[in-house]
Amino acid sequence: DRYDQGYLDRILQQVRKILLAHLQKGPQVFERLRTTMFWYFREVLRWGSHSRVAMRYDRRCLEYCMEALVVAAVLDDKMAAGRNARIMALAAVVAEVVKVHEAYCVQVDLDRDSKDLLVNYAAVLKSMQGRLLQEETA
Repeated sequence: DRYDQGYLDRILQQVRKILLAHLQKGPQVFERLRTTMFWYFREVLRWGSHSRVAMRYDRRCLEYCMEALVVAAVLDDKMAAGRNARIMALAAVVAEVVKVHEAYCVQVDLDRDSKDLLVNYAAVLKSMQGRLLQEETA
């Protein structure tokens, strides 16, 4: 085979590394809202609008992670490498991160105090990062 199981493991390690780095950044919603003009052109090209909630967090990073996991799943199936459970577990984490971002980002409003919301948002992301690190060592 052109690929070995080590290649598949490197994909999974890289996805985990990118996901941990993403979670470590915490909430970025205000930075992204304040730079609307910078993101506007990209969002219009990508989504047809700049008002999507996905603009308020780094959705692109999470999409790359999911794409890599799809590739890993195909390779795992082709090689019968037995990594399906790890792949599905990482995909579930990515999907959960998206849900968390969507739930919190839709609530952020520049015209009101969102301090408590941001504290909770950051705590949830930190907790997810901790869980991911625990799974890595288990």
